Amino acid sequence: MNELINKVKYLVSQNEIELQVNDDLQGFFSLPVFIKCYEYTDGSISETDRLIYERILKKIDVVKHLYVYYSNDLSIKSTEILLSERSTNRLALNLLHLTILKSDLKYLNSLLKMSSFKSIPLSDEITNLITDVKEWLFSKNEHN
Repeated sequence: MNELINKVKYLVSQNEIELQVNDDLQGFFSLPVFIKCYEYTDGSISETDRLIYERILKKIDVVKHLYVYYSNDLSIKSTEILLSERSTNRLALNLLHLTILKSDLKYLNSLLKMSSFKSIPLSDEITNLITDVKEWLFSKNEHN
């Protein structure tokens, strides 16, 4: 598990997000800002952040696109601008970290769906890490 966490943290250091502020969309939920603020700690996230991730997972699973700005409850996109490749990769790393720490298949399931996005593909390193985490998680579940 620690080896996988270290791989995630290394890839995070290689995937810095540059934030571009759009003054016309102040007051809306900025997905890149939320993604960048994720802390790679012991895996405890606030209830608010957990609910936001649940809504993001739903966007991945149902809409199959992620946009830069949403309404504050994430129910409506506020722009047609798709999430950048760097932000998408960073989100994948956040979800990988949560998958490892929580051993939760819902994060992995959404990651697998993200890896098939045609509009913004994940990096090869992240795709390979998703496979490693999937194998680790299924192996762990077999032994439980």
